[in-house]
Amino acid sequence: MRAEQVQAFIDVTEHGSFAAAARHTGLKRSTLSAAVNALEDSLGVALFERSGNSLTLTAVGDSVLPDCYRLLTSASRIKNTATSTCRALKANWALPVMTPYLRCFGAR
Repeated sequence: MRAEQVQAFIDVTEHGSFAAAARHTGLKRSTLSAAVNALEDSLGVALFERSGNSLTLTAVGDSVLPDCYRLLTSASRIKNTATSTCRALKANWALPVMTPYLRCFGAR
């Protein structure tokens, strides 16, 4: 399961179709479809019922959607925390001799 797959699932759900989500996100419909299919494969369940042009959430899709929102919110918080911690470490370790050690914290 990748964050991009979860985001694609949320985008398609919010916009009601792959085509509408593609228009809104600027991604290709096939990219969104592949991401959602990969997510479904990794979970071993169908998240959408597809019938012609109709797309509806399955019971499983509906039940995991809130967790998907929480997952992406948590991922964003983790990234923000890591970035701010790294900045603080750089500020505290401003000595040139310490610069090589900052790489172990993922600093760039």
